[in-house]
Amino acid sequence: MEILSNPSWKKQGTVIREKISTSEAIKKAGLDWSVVKQPLNRINEQGEPVLIKDSVALVREDIDEFFGVASKNISHTSKRKNFQFSRSIY
Repeated sequence: MEILSNPSWKKQGTVIREKISTSEAIKKAGLDWSVVKQPLNRINEQGEPVLIKDSVALVREDIDEFFGVASKNISHTSKRKNFQFSRSIY
């Protein structure tokens, strides 16, 4: 979380006293990682992996942490685009 000049009422986040780039804001917020889609398998009765065609696993790429299951058609907006959009309205 980035806050310009004043700390939040919960005292969370990082106080930023100067303007910084979107990339710097993402790094300071600890959000410089991505979620990727990976094939999802199940094990059948014979103990063999079977691809689940309509779903994917969502995994944090840098530490290989599983987040959940989603439709293979899921799309997302990158944090960079979200930060840039929010900066454009201020």
